[in-house]
Amino acid sequence: MNKRAVMKKAGIICLLILLWSVSRAQQDSTGQGFPFDKTEISYHSGMIMPHVPSIDYIARDYTSALNVRLIHTTKGGRPWQQDYRHPLLGVGYHHGSLGNQQVYGKAHSLYGFFEGPFWRWQNRAALHYRMSAGLSYVTRTFDPHENLYNIAIGTHLNLHFDLSLLAVIDLGAHYQLTAGTGLTHLSNGKIHSPNKGLNLLSGFLGIRYAFYQPALKEKNTEANPPVDKNHFSLIWSHGVKDHNRFQPATYYVSSLNLSYERQYASIARYGIGWDAFYNPSLKNHQRHSPKNDLSNPALYRMGLHLSHDLLVGDFALSLQLGHYLYNKVFYITNFYNRIGLKYYGPQNLILNVSLKSHNANAEFIEFGVGYQW
Repeated sequence: MNKRAVMKKAGIICLLILLWSVSRAQQDSTGQGFPFDKTEISYHSGMIMPHVPSIDYIARDYTSALNVRLIHTTKGGRPWQQDYRHPLLGVGYHHGSLGNQQVYGKAHSLYGFFEGPFWRWQNRAALHYRMSAGLSYVTRTFDPHENLYNIAIGTHLNLHFDLSLLAVIDLGAHYQLTAGTGLTHLSNGKIHSPNKGLNLLSGFLGIRYAFYQPALKEKNTEANPPVDKNHFSLIWSHGVKDHNRFQPATYYVSSLNLSYERQYASIARYGIGWDAFYNPSLKNHQRHSPKNDLSNPALYRMGLHLSHDLLVGDFALSLQLGHYLYNKVFYITNFYNRIGLKYYGPQNLILNVSLKSHNANAEFIEFGVGYQW
């Protein structure tokens, strides 16, 4: 499919989303039965941030992208919505270039996002932060015969992460102007190599249209401190990864995480924990390894981590920084970090998905289940 056909298809998708949104909102001006009260379209222009020299050499052009979002304003019916000052939730579609059409192609992403204000000026302007996560389809991947220079993207399906800072300016009853800067990351979490990933730094300008103005509940001025401030949890996680493109193989990886967390605010916790990891791909760094992976001590690691969680209802965005206490195979660094999402369900059940990495090098994506007490 040529460039013109791809752009035409993306434009049709964006137009259909907008037309569907407007028609649904017009059917019910009060918003009953329609979860989104705003829509936004924004244009992004930027560049690839090279974290390895080869990506700096391959990225020849500036990047550009079009984003369409459907936005839901939380009304303050739950305490966390008031704590975050009526944050915005929504879904979006991203279509953009990646600095080299022949090597990297285009990215098509579907994502969810959380956007909250941290400063307002007389209800006319505000500064917001926005966190987005989803899946991205990248049209060009590494191929040893046809696309040898693409060491950044090894699979068509990738994770899409974005962190943005933006200004929102009211233009009237229905319109808002948005402008800001953002960092977007695309990678597959080391499921398949090569996986250097792509980091896009961009500035953007957009326009928002409000279908209606939702009724917001006033903030409860009475303080409600957390009843239970101390939390213990045990999570067992699993995943798959490969080693590199020269030694293609799929390995099962696992981790066990025991943590103590102290809730110091209604929306935040800090903590400390112990980790144990099993990663059989580490045997590729050994000159001689036992035939039985389970009896190979070099495939196990243990460490301590510090953590901080932001709570959003039944969910938590978790950040961890750890250091290995037991590690027979040194690779890049003895520090490791995790970024993940937890869901706290009924009966003290925890569901977890996280990305473990060393500096900016992803090691694996893990999915876990646990228990909290």
